[in-house]
Amino acid sequence: MWLLLLAASASGGAVGRPALRAAVILFLSLPVAAVFALFPKRESSKTAELLRHAISIASTLTLLHGCYDPILVARVVGAVLASYALVRIAPSSTWTPLFVTTANLLHLAALYIYIQLLHPGSDDVSAPLMVVVIKMSTFSWAVYDGTLPSSQLSPGQNQRAIKEIPSLTEFLGYSLFFANFLVGPAFEFSEYRRWARNEEPYSKAPSSFIPFLRTFTVSIVTTGIFLKFGGPWSHEHCVQESFLKYSLLFRLWYIQVAGLIQRCKYYGVWKLAEAACILCGVGYSGYLPVESGTAASSKSPTKFAHRWVAASNASVYDVETAQCPRDYIGNWNLKTNQWMRNSVYLRLVKSVGVGSSVASLLTWMASAFWHGFYPGYYLTFLSGALLTGAGASIRQTLRPLVVSETSPFVRLRPLYDFLGWVFTQAAMNYICGPFPLQRLDLGIKLWASVGYIIHVGMIVGAALAYIPGLRAAVRRVSGEKRKSE
Repeated sequence: MWLLLLAASASGGAVGRPALRAAVILFLSLPVAAVFALFPKRESSKTAELLRHAISIASTLTLLHGCYDPILVARVVGAVLASYALVRIAPSSTWTPLFVTTANLLHLAALYIYIQLLHPGSDDVSAPLMVVVIKMSTFSWAVYDGTLPSSQLSPGQNQRAIKEIPSLTEFLGYSLFFANFLVGPAFEFSEYRRWARNEEPYSKAPSSFIPFLRTFTVSIVTTGIFLKFGGPWSHEHCVQESFLKYSLLFRLWYIQVAGLIQRCKYYGVWKLAEAACILCGVGYSGYLPVESGTAASSKSPTKFAHRWVAASNASVYDVETAQCPRDYIGNWNLKTNQWMRNSVYLRLVKSVGVGSSVASLLTWMASAFWHGFYPGYYLTFLSGALLTGAGASIRQTLRPLVVSETSPFVRLRPLYDFLGWVFTQAAMNYICGPFPLQRLDLGIKLWASVGYIIHVGMIVGAALAYIPGLRAAVRRVSGEKRKSE
């Protein structure tokens, strides 16, 4: 932990250990990424590929050893090697990815039990193992898919499938990739392999400097917002008795600002990791032919729009402008959501044959194990599921009034969209309040400080679906029925 101790001494103890560790690792990953940016983009060789693996492995092990104790380093490397051995032994067995995913989740859960339940207040060192869980799960399923005929796979599975099991060096280069081993994003092995071998689309990537600078700026700005305002606008103030002396409107406003500032913390670290991925080139996701700002035929495009979203874990704009809970959640923690869908839920349904209801329950349990065991997390997860259902009920019931061309209220679409944005942002900031507080009593106290107002709104919204004849009346008013006839 020599590197962390050195940084702590330089900061004079003004920064907490978890934040300091993240800052040291993420900022030191940038010069490493700059080294990769110097590799020739138009040439590919076995030597260059091995050099990419070696630099990545050496950099990550150095950062791990410098910022964590040897036991954590051993746990990370041990989990990675054990997963690789299992995949090597039985790549074509359905049980292999199931066991790899479950074993890594239980390994992470054991660490959570030690940190969160047996030694509360101790240093949380779970972040690297959280990334390991996703990487080992997606890798083992991709190897399994590689043993199946292409006709049995979906287009996405065919793209991610690993036909050739990697060497240990290549596998460790992916598993211990320097830019994403701490906070992600945990992209697919197939993407890493194409990048390391300088295959398309990476061989045709333009300069990454401007996209890197843009993403790095977002990281610095959002981190600065959190460091500047995270103290005075903290959720901890919402559970103080003095908070109740303010008006209900101010308390609601305070929770909104506190939620935004809390998100800035995640934006800061995610965008910094994304910036490192972009700078080294692995964040490139190809290009689209465009003409006058719209998609055009690839036969005669006037220009190309290069995209750098392969390593994006959150779309700041889409989250902050979401008009329904589904869109909000769908643009947050993108890689984890993709893992939950592709490697947990769909695998349980299609590969194991589990019913959708049971698969949803098991997926929710996997998400819970992955995040940890703080009760505040579960208040947010459970209420988030209810909020998504309520939001869907409201949209399905009322939206036809403003989207149908034959509706007399179609001109109110902008107002509807604005109110949808207000409701979504207010509800998500309220629902996520217990997450940073972690404790059950504090989470409930925060909601109680505003009279559980969003929960009441959720109940009313969900009840719309059960009002007899309401949807039929909306369709009549909007003219949908007459139009279909």
